[in-house]
Amino acid sequence: MRKDRRTISGFTLVELITSMAIGMIVLSALYSVFIMQNRTLSTQEQIAEIQQTARIGMDIMLRDIRMAGYNPSKTTSWISGTKPGLTNATADSLSFVSDLNADADTTAAEVNPEENVTYDRVDDGGISCLRRTVNGAGNSLVENMESLTFVYYDEAGNTLSLPASLSDVRKIQVTITAKTALPDNAYVDPILGDHYRRYSLTSQVTPRNLGL
Repeated sequence: MRKDRRTISGFTLVELITSMAIGMIVLSALYSVFIMQNRTLSTQEQIAEIQQTARIGMDIMLRDIRMAGYNPSKTTSWISGTKPGLTNATADSLSFVSDLNADADTTAAEVNPEENVTYDRVDDGGISCLRRTVNGAGNSLVENMESLTFVYYDEAGNTLSLPASLSDVRKIQVTITAKTALPDNAYVDPILGDHYRRYSLTSQVTPRNLGL
């Protein structure tokens, strides 16, 4: 008996090339979307990081500044160290003393931790940092802190000219600006013209013990 022969049709070379080209276009589009999403995620993570950094630095500073001049033993003879209060107040640096353990002694020693404090900005290994110096020992509090600025006000709310008279200071305004660790080439800063994103935070604090 004679068997039927059936023709088995396949893809032509042109069809294969066309299919591969379409596939490459789809893959290229998917890769572009992936790269864009990955870049956006990285940028958002950096923005969230500098916002958190600025808030942490600000919260710690305000907590310390609020206690500047703390002196519970006003009627006790001063033993040693600098009397509580502001010791330096410039546009980019603030120093103060607080008798936190109420022993009428603020010497820069282990027995008086956290009592002599200075805040300023410093470059640490090429990284701009907010520095907190306690009893003469400085440590970088947070990194990528591009600027730190203090403004001082008297009891009537008037801005004090610099250098400020320490005895007149009643309120302090603190402004910090943090910037991303890495540049974002898709972004141009409208003022500086570089590719770093920045976040500025301003707060005012009234030290409870100044002028008492």
